[in-house]
Amino acid sequence: MKNWKHFIIIIAPVLFYSCEENFNPFGESGEQYVLNCILRGDTTLQLATVARTYNTGGFNPFDNVQDPYLSGAEVRVWYKDSVFLLKDTSIVRNDTSRYKSPINIYTSSRFSIGFNEPLEIEVLLPNGRRLKSSTRSAGRTTYQSTSSTTIPGSSANFITIEWTSSSPGIYYFPEFSIVYYKKEGSQLTRYIKKVPSHYESGTPVYFKPMQQASIRISAETLLTALNEISEGDDEKSNYTIDLRPIIKIAAFDEALSRYYSTTSKSADPLTVTVDENDYSNIDGGFGIFASFTSARYTNIKFFSSFITPLGYNVLELD
Repeated sequence: MKNWKHFIIIIAPVLFYSCEENFNPFGESGEQYVLNCILRGDTTLQLATVARTYNTGGFNPFDNVQDPYLSGAEVRVWYKDSVFLLKDTSIVRNDTSRYKSPINIYTSSRFSIGFNEPLEIEVLLPNGRRLKSSTRSAGRTTYQSTSSTTIPGSSANFITIEWTSSSPGIYYFPEFSIVYYKKEGSQLTRYIKKVPSHYESGTPVYFKPMQQASIRISAETLLTALNEISEGDDEKSNYTIDLRPIIKIAAFDEALSRYYSTTSKSADPLTVTVDENDYSNIDGGFGIFASFTSARYTNIKFFSSFITPLGYNVLELD
């Protein structure tokens, strides 16, 4: 016992001295830069953001009120035989509780990306620093002949959509939407209703990125989504359902697939992680440069007999 007391008396001053003189909980990292850009294959609108890291001097990151998003950089994207200079601009910030200024972004509306294409980006910052990265878009997504062609499907209980890609091991983000029109005065206004993968106790659960190359939706889920379109409105005849739904599969490239698999949260909502996973493929800084392509499945339609008992009109557009 005397030896332990003697040891504690000797080491205690060393510990306190070390904490006061050497310990820095914030590290010694200087200012760094973050580039985020995910190029899309379903639109010509491409966006990028450039930001700087910051140190609040405390443990609360919300103490920082200086907007970290930067303007004045030159952002170039190489695609096929062209170089695209993204426009330095800004958009209105909806939430001004922390930052008051508009959000600085870089945009282009001149291109959308295709399948299996090399992509490069380079950012020249006002201080001369450069950020670089490269990736390759995912290969072509091909829908399988085993996919359902009618709603309800051949089993009358569910529909199945299956596909393949020439890029193995990637993630996909499926989306099933119903197109409908609502009579508003003398006009028919077009709307989109996203269909969840299923409902849990009446709450819709939507698709998440997945490696599985197929989805299944029950007829019950489709009926529930259709009924939600006119929920609370007794005038069902004011609604017209397009018999051709929109089925779209976004295929993540390797970089975006790695980012998602690295940073996606645990399936257990009770799990608290101490060390957050991170992924970056930016030379000279941090962030993500990636892409996704998009493919539609158009060889499917509702049976009119599935729609009309709900009181809706139907519309088939070729």
